[in-house]
Amino acid sequence: MRNTNDDLEFWVGCDSKKSKNEEATYVTVVCFYHIYLNKEWEYDKNTGERVEVIKYRGKGAHVIHRVNKVDLLKIMKTDNKKFGDGENIQLRERLRKETQLSVEVGLYLVDKKLLVKEESEKYFYFRKNGNKFDFYVDIDYNKHPEFKSTELTEWAVGYCESCGFRSRIKPYSFAASYAADHVLRKK
Repeated sequence: MRNTNDDLEFWVGCDSKKSKNEEATYVTVVCFYHIYLNKEWEYDKNTGERVEVIKYRGKGAHVIHRVNKVDLLKIMKTDNKKFGDGENIQLRERLRKETQLSVEVGLYLVDKKLLVKEESEKYFYFRKNGNKFDFYVDIDYNKHPEFKSTELTEWAVGYCESCGFRSRIKPYSFAASYAADHVLRKK
């Protein structure tokens, strides 16, 4: 969905870290990313002709964040032994909670009528001045098998889609992997 004028993308994401005292700190962010169209002249590589090219350039994001501290023992599913030791269970539950917090923000925005979707559409979007703008739930998961979050990626994407949200994983999960991570490192 591209507007012919300036454009906006709307993202939500969450990142977390575990502290030594069995507590997790979660940072959930909402990002408004303003994109503008820039017309430039370039030379076509094949013909050598000078052509006008429209490029999308970012002007940066406005970020709103919320910090939660949660006792990991309260969110751990102790009856879920198939995932191995307690450390792995904690990691999985912490990652699930990140996705759940992001989706909760999305559902809050739907409830407040900031995100809408037509009956014929699959995903919610942000509407401003009659234009539709993309909304994404960014998930701090990786699809590469060497990372532990890989096991939950399919679940997280399915969970977001079942709630009506587009989702993105690394390396495109800007809200979770960059914005929330940046705020979290400052805490």
